[in-house]
Amino acid sequence: MAEDDDYEPVRLSMQADNPISPSARSAYWRVCALELIAAFGDRLWLFAIPILFQEIWPRTLLPVAIYNFVLYLVLVMIMPYAGTLIDSRPRMKLMATTIILDNIFVTFSCAFTFTASFFIGKDHILWALLSATILSSIVAQFFANTGTNALEKDWIPIISGSNSGYLTNLNSALRRVDLVCKFIAP
Repeated sequence: MAEDDDYEPVRLSMQADNPISPSARSAYWRVCALELIAAFGDRLWLFAIPILFQEIWPRTLLPVAIYNFVLYLVLVMIMPYAGTLIDSRPRMKLMATTIILDNIFVTFSCAFTFTASFFIGKDHILWALLSATILSSIVAQFFANTGTNALEKDWIPIISGSNSGYLTNLNSALRRVDLVCKFIAP
């Protein structure tokens, strides 16, 4: 390979041409901590649902299969609307709204699942509570994904400023946090 005089390798460290301000470093750690908490909580819930359903329906995996199939099928269909939502709303208000609604619907999902444990043996009530759990989980996951997409789309580049090395490091740190949470969550 011939060496060009104009060739300059891309720097992938935070020590690139533009120094990072202390506030940007602080934002870096805050964003990573936020991602760690959110990703770990999501992974724990995704692990807990099949176990909880197995306690309620001990002889079949059908409710677990229905839950996962319907949840992801609907999310595949409605997630394109998240981009429209992100582009049409003020970012701070959108982030606050997605966090609040996500937590409200996760609470509903937990409450429906908990309530189902009192109706073991009453199939018609259990299937109604399963449907309510699936519906609330769809809404919760939609808002969680919307918030994550909004964060990654706008806030990460703003925190990074014009420093492409810092942007690369922050993006890779968030991916590492997500992968570690997938690995260490049960």
